[in-house]
Amino acid sequence: MSLSAKREALARIHGRYGRAGRPHKSRILDEFCATCGYHRKAALRLLNRPMPTGPLKRSGPKRTYEPAQVLPVLKAIWLASEQPCSKLLKAALPHWLAHHQRRTAPLSEAFKEKLLQISPAQIDRLLRPARVQHPKKGLPTTRPGTLPLRQSVPTRGGPPDTTRPGSVEADTVAHCDDSTEW
Repeated sequence: MSLSAKREALARIHGRYGRAGRPHKSRILDEFCATCGYHRKAALRLLNRPMPTGPLKRSGPKRTYEPAQVLPVLKAIWLASEQPCSKLLKAALPHWLAHHQRRTAPLSEAFKEKLLQISPAQIDRLLRPARVQHPKKGLPTTRPGTLPLRQSVPTRGGPPDTTRPGSVEADTVAHCDDSTEW
């Protein structure tokens, strides 16, 4: 059963349950548990508390901006800056705002303040549909090649010849013996 259907069943039964006597409450509770799949104690809690009036409130801090107003500007800057991740976009946003204002209409200072306060996580949430519409271009092309590079580069086999000067690749001891500079 969907959550909206459970809410409708709760709204239908809530008033009847509150007015019913003890034997009737037990039957109503059994019926509600059977139809909605709630545990008995959870159903009791739902039926005994007052019904919420009005729309459900969104948890968390209140938004300081309106997503419908911020998204077009944010999307345009994101596309112009070659689709960086949200953390890089957040850092580059102050620099790109001036560029965006030169190309389009000027933005109010209050709007710019709100735009600069958006967190990278919220930028990700707002740009999720745009990322699907505009897949990132220019993916890295460094993949293993088919050329036999390893076979074409000559390598020396065996231990290095230490009898000749300059035959060892990294001479790390030479500067320690040189005590003439002191």
